[in-house]
Amino acid sequence: MPVLIIHQTDKDVLDVLNLIFKIEGFEVHPFNGYPVGLASYIHYVKADLVVLDYYMNGTECKSLLNEIRAAGEDLPVIVAGCSSSIQKFSTDYGFTDYIEMPFEVAYFYEKVVSCLAHKALHH
Repeated sequence: MPVLIIHQTDKDVLDVLNLIFKIEGFEVHPFNGYPVGLASYIHYVKADLVVLDYYMNGTECKSLLNEIRAAGEDLPVIVAGCSSSIQKFSTDYGFTDYIEMPFEVAYFYEKVVSCLAHKALHH
């Protein structure tokens, strides 16, 4: 069962993603900031993939990605957001992939599955 951490500031979006991925057999862990930090949380739940919310100007998102990489965590990290520059942001900062919002749930699901499949092929 793949393990996802989803960082999403919109509770309604988070609830939908949580439901969809659980129905599809994923173990889902929402993340909105914990005292232990994201890298520790990734290690604790043995996450296979992280989805980060771009939110506003992406500052927190960049910081979380840096925390993940600094801890030596080698897992796919997808950035999701409404910014028209999300693709460039994703490339510039080294995210595995990006998802523009609003999105179709099937598209979001396919992006996650594709990143997990790519990870499995290269490990």
